[in-house]
Amino acid sequence: GGVYVSASHNPAQYNGFKFAIDFSETLVTEDIQALKEMAEKDDFKKA
Repeated sequence: GGVYVSASHNPAQYNGFKFAIDFSETLVTEDIQALKEMAEKDDFKKA
């Protein structure tokens, strides 16, 4: 897994993150929502 950071010469609203499962598969909307909810609840293992 990983996170791609997108940024460019365009205005800030076009910058962002893309969450990936592997090099060819990114998370879909439902997975991103679940990840957001886990982060908001602090419901994950800390390294």
